[in-house]
Amino acid sequence: MLLKNVRFAATPKGILENVNIEIEGPTISKISKTVPVGSKTGNVIDCSRLLAVPSFVNAHTHVPMTFLRGYGEGLTLNEWLTTRVWPAEAKLKPKDVHAFTKMGIIEMIRSGTTAFNDMYFFMDEVARACAESGVRGFLSHGIISLKDKTKDLKETERFIREWKSKNELVTPFVGPHAIYTCDEETLLRSKELAEKYKTKLHIHLSETRKEVYDCWRAHGMRPVEYLDKIGFLGTNVIAAHCGWLTKNEIKILGERRVNVVHCPVSNMKLATGGEMPLPELLATRANVALGTDGASSNNSLSMFGEMKMAALLHKHARWDPTVAGVDEVLKMATMNGAHALGLDAGILEEGKLADITLIDLDSTLVQPVVRDRLLAHLVYAADSSCISTVVCNGKILMQDKIMRVDEENVREAFVKAFAKFS
Repeated sequence: MLLKNVRFAATPKGILENVNIEIEGPTISKISKTVPVGSKTGNVIDCSRLLAVPSFVNAHTHVPMTFLRGYGEGLTLNEWLTTRVWPAEAKLKPKDVHAFTKMGIIEMIRSGTTAFNDMYFFMDEVARACAESGVRGFLSHGIISLKDKTKDLKETERFIREWKSKNELVTPFVGPHAIYTCDEETLLRSKELAEKYKTKLHIHLSETRKEVYDCWRAHGMRPVEYLDKIGFLGTNVIAAHCGWLTKNEIKILGERRVNVVHCPVSNMKLATGGEMPLPELLATRANVALGTDGASSNNSLSMFGEMKMAALLHKHARWDPTVAGVDEVLKMATMNGAHALGLDAGILEEGKLADITLIDLDSTLVQPVVRDRLLAHLVYAADSSCISTVVCNGKILMQDKIMRVDEENVREAFVKAFAKFS
């Protein structure tokens, strides 16, 4: 494939103008001013009115929860979970999860996301949806001690064995839900599984004040301190939320080089309080990425909204317009997310995986088209309507806004599966 005459390309070297991006197999083979000739050109896409950026990485979500979008509005987190979410999820069947995931994947592709980190159940169906749709899924079966930890741990290991080498787009992770739903034994057995299969640990951490208080009462320390004490934290840990942190906890996360996922929209919508200490975390060796959380608590899976909110929230809270700059927020949504997942992407660079999103420069939302303003447009102004073409693993998922997945069939399956919940 050749992305020919790309008007602008956001690369580590800065915004390049009028370049050609050659793709061979799943990777970017060359970025240059020179147009290749002969058979190397393959599928040629004219990009003379397009901006090329790395596709977004949604580093924490629950994609099948599309069926709960808009359900249980205006409730506290505990009310929302106990009276709405959990009773509805109890009715789920595997085929439902497949249908609801496919709908979420379409939303992500249309908003330029080609990789997501998910925790849910019936994960074979989520994996199958990824393989069918052409996106990258980093998937964890949620492990909860309050139910049957042995069953969840066995299912996690089965899923890892089943999918570890089955499809290049699917990567199994280990997903202990949280410290308040997993006892110490479960957390440590989860860690052992991750080490055994050389994979990542995905966990919710310090999301609410209640979680912090309960941990203090039970262990005499805060959540990050507790996980550090039992030896859980490390470079393979992906910790979502982290809204209630002390200076000591920030220091620990940096020293352990933990991957922290900021989910500002979900946290604000659920009124979990706190505010992720973003500048302090960025000043450590912790890797900070962005995630939407589920469509049930966001209510969107678009990373555009997440970037804008991350930038605005911290500027507003600190009375400082220099906090959470455009470059930093874009890195969180692309390169940092890819790093968290162990994905060799998130950068437009030769040798990297060809996960690329093309932005329509004729869109009213990115006017005026001025080189030095383009990245700010992406963070503050653009939305899904600006996306023209999406490439993942060197293959086109959407071109000129036309999806390769049959949207009508996906919508029909979604409506059929949702019927029993309405």
